[in-house]
Amino acid sequence: MTELEEFFESTSDIIYTTDAEGRLLYTNRAWREALGYTKEEAKSMWLSQVIHPHHLERTIALFKRILGGEELNNIDVDCITKDGRTISVMGSSHRRMKDGVPVGTRSISADVTARRAEERRAAESAALVQAVLNSTSYLIMAVDTNGLITGLNPATATALGCTEQEAVGRKRIEALFDDRTFEEIIGPAQATGRDDREWMLRRHDGSTFPAFVSVSVLKNPESERTGYAVVSSDITERKQAERALLRATLEAEQASRAKGEFLANMSHEIRTPMNAVIGLTGLLLDTSLNDEQLEFVETIRASGDALLAIINDILDFSKIESGNLVLEAESFDVRDCVESALDLVAGKAAEKNVNLAYLVEDAVPQTLVGDVTRVRQVLVNFLSNAVKFTEKGDVYVHVMSRPLPEGRTEVAVAVRDTGIGIPSDKIDRLFRSFSQVDASTTRHFGGTGLGLAISKRLVELMGGGVSVTSTPGEGSTFRFTINVAAGEVTRRTFLGGVTPELSNRRVLLVDDNATNRRIFEQHLRGWGLHVVVAASAEEALTMIGTEATFDCAVLDMQMPGMDGEELAAAWRAQAGASTPPLILATSMGRRGTGGEKQFVAVLSKPVKPSLLYDTLLATFTGAAQRRPRSVSRTIDGGTAARQPLRILLVEDNPVNQMVATRMCEKLGYRIDVVGNGLEAIAAVNQIPYDTLLMDVHMPEMDGLEATKRIRGFVASERRPWIIAMTASAMESDRQACLAAGMDDYTPKPVTMESLESALTRAWKSKGTDGSPKES
Repeated sequence: MTELEEFFESTSDIIYTTDAEGRLLYTNRAWREALGYTKEEAKSMWLSQVIHPHHLERTIALFKRILGGEELNNIDVDCITKDGRTISVMGSSHRRMKDGVPVGTRSISADVTARRAEERRAAESAALVQAVLNSTSYLIMAVDTNGLITGLNPATATALGCTEQEAVGRKRIEALFDDRTFEEIIGPAQATGRDDREWMLRRHDGSTFPAFVSVSVLKNPESERTGYAVVSSDITERKQAERALLRATLEAEQASRAKGEFLANMSHEIRTPMNAVIGLTGLLLDTSLNDEQLEFVETIRASGDALLAIINDILDFSKIESGNLVLEAESFDVRDCVESALDLVAGKAAEKNVNLAYLVEDAVPQTLVGDVTRVRQVLVNFLSNAVKFTEKGDVYVHVMSRPLPEGRTEVAVAVRDTGIGIPSDKIDRLFRSFSQVDASTTRHFGGTGLGLAISKRLVELMGGGVSVTSTPGEGSTFRFTINVAAGEVTRRTFLGGVTPELSNRRVLLVDDNATNRRIFEQHLRGWGLHVVVAASAEEALTMIGTEATFDCAVLDMQMPGMDGEELAAAWRAQAGASTPPLILATSMGRRGTGGEKQFVAVLSKPVKPSLLYDTLLATFTGAAQRRPRSVSRTIDGGTAARQPLRILLVEDNPVNQMVATRMCEKLGYRIDVVGNGLEAIAAVNQIPYDTLLMDVHMPEMDGLEATKRIRGFVASERRPWIIAMTASAMESDRQACLAAGMDDYTPKPVTMESLESALTRAWKSKGTDGSPKES
């Protein structure tokens, strides 16, 4: 502590400093003693917290004037102490500067509480005092230095059940307090001049009631103590309200705990089968599949991932409401995000014969930094609603962006449909929790009405907003914006503009949907192709007879009158061997009646630009340039050879046993399996395992108890690295696992990536010779 700081701490003057927003930065001992706060408490406080409400507005105005450069003296203000007392201070204040910029204030004051009290008492006229005494509901008594009651107001006599004559000059003050002596009542006020606290007062008939009592010392102009003023208020109703509030709080906490336990249990029960769905599809993606099978498995996997995200969102809903949800910040591909969201609704759209289409403007950054799971959740919610409420026509996604200061980007996403529309007077209900346009909506279309409310909160957390425009009977457009940073750009060939292999190729585009034609045409022309457009099969056949030769054609399958397969057959009948390569675009699950062999490729709608690009390259060059698939990756079967581990899986669910075993086998490991904690203890007693994959909820003995016992009897130099691999995914579950002695935590569903990472951490925890590191 510096000499100056020692001086500040020793002086009786009240000294404090604030920042420019009014947060207390430093308070000296005199300040803390006067207001009753500790040094640590004061560090987290604002100046406004100690200012009396009747001086708060004036104090704020003075604070602003000080920051503006005025040096103010003789500032007087009332403050509230920690224990509820009011003190008065007077002093001067001026601003603090740093590098020419105001950074706060510095003030020095003195406690003038006693002086202010004297001034107020001196200013009061006897008539006003008597009027107040007679009219107030407060219980007011005057007591001499010996404790004898010398006066009381009518409210006091009524509350205590006695007359003025029965009390004045006859009763001592302690007779009105339940089991309190005169020194207990008056003593604190003698030390400070005033004491405020709650007491139990006794009525004339012996009954008691709670009261807030203020005892003040009375003095004459010569500062000689002449007695005490005792002011009280009946707080019976307040105490009853506090008890009711306490009961309600306890009940709410119990309900909250019950809700949390329910969500945790439901999460565990859902995650267990989800572990099999995601785990087995992950394994299936690494087997030999044809394009159609690969597309289906990727969609299953994406659906599983989306369902898992929804489960996590439900668990996080309380965090969203309380403002405690933490968003991830990682780089993600905008087009991949949109395409994966469309894949999830493509099946339902195909069932209803609703056309899906999307366009990401060229100006939109290729990658963004944000929470891709939350962005996809909002987009899937908007798309699902659009498909749900559209019986025919289109659902179209349009992604745009505009630059913001400091390298930020505002991305705007619009989801337009041709559905039933929403009346203008009902739109305000859309984003309320558990609300829909009307009750018939739930009966006819289903849904909880919670999705849009969650989406709105998520978008707001990402620095954006939501809006909707709609015309009943014509459709709706839902929009949302997010404020994000652009990520690193990676090479995507189909985004590279004009391609020499495709440049000046003549392609016939046949589609009855104007939106599809516009999107297809924009992509094709961007790659340098010469595009001729036909709105029907009949128009296309006319062009075939009159236009120059085409190098390729993209045909829509679902068209009125003559569909894509029929058009292809008619073309071949008309042109024979000179028929160019034909590509068919069809809704998911609608593969026609066997005429696919007429086409060099059959693409599912909405057609991904990258896949169309690869198909055209393959058509014209004979070798497709396939982009890497984000869902699938090459599994390193040599992991076990480089990182040898003896692994024991502790898991009671047979399907989860199979999933974990097959995953480990893919990495080159051969593992042992037991079904509960007791069997795990027995196995560890027999074999020096390096790593345990430990479930938590199991019969006989759970994973937490098994971990504690293993940690208790296995010597430190041969203790296995224990990885929690459980469907219990709450933060409290993770903490419980670590507290029990587990070394790592991987919630289910477990992916190949998460398992491989966990086993790599287990290997790294060992020394270079394979022995455990010293802990």
